[in-house]
Amino acid sequence: MMSSMAGAGAPAGAGAPVGADLTDSGASGSSNQSTLANGVNGCQNVFAPKKILILNKMTRLEFERRTHATLTEQQLQRLLKKRGSDYKRLQERHDQHNAFLKVIEDELRYIITTIINIIK
Repeated sequence: MMSSMAGAGAPAGAGAPVGADLTDSGASGSSNQSTLANGVNGCQNVFAPKKILILNKMTRLEFERRTHATLTEQQLQRLLKKRGSDYKRLQERHDQHNAFLKVIEDELRYIITTIINIIK
């Protein structure tokens, strides 16, 4: 999944662990945790949090689903089309948002991570 994401507009190094040397393609045999602790190229890693809080913004599709909770997915599609919104595009953006959130979670997997969904 990561390799397909990197080619689909993901940030450079999206598949590499945080703090990893992106120029070294060889296997070093060290774990991602030691890379995080030791930094890159012998430099001390300044950013070494013990806990992380990720704020997850609600996508437009999630907002529409909550606003019109009584509608079926097909009814919601028709309503959005009537308003001039492209349901397929909203679904693509929703999926992309969640995929990038997953990348962030995976990159920070060695740090205690809490995800909070923002609801407006």
